[in-house]
Amino acid sequence: MTNSRLVYSDELGKNCPECKKPLNKCRCEKKKKAPTSDGIIRVSRSTAGRKGKGVTVITGVPLQGRELKELAKKLKQKCGSGG
Repeated sequence: MTNSRLVYSDELGKNCPECKKPLNKCRCEKKKKAPTSDGIIRVSRSTAGRKGKGVTVITGVPLQGRELKELAKKLKQKCGSGG
């Protein structure tokens, strides 16, 4: 990109937010290790910081990055919930 006045370009596609490389060349996901946990997935209800609105919180899932996002998407679809 030799044009110094460039404001936006989708020429390269999506980049990794950490290493700034294209996602197909990114190795950040492989470097990260799963956080240590006791192997128990916990489901709880929380209202803290949400003005009394209750939400379901799932903790202890031994997944990272894309896998965790895919699981969250599937759970939201099954539960019929949004954001």
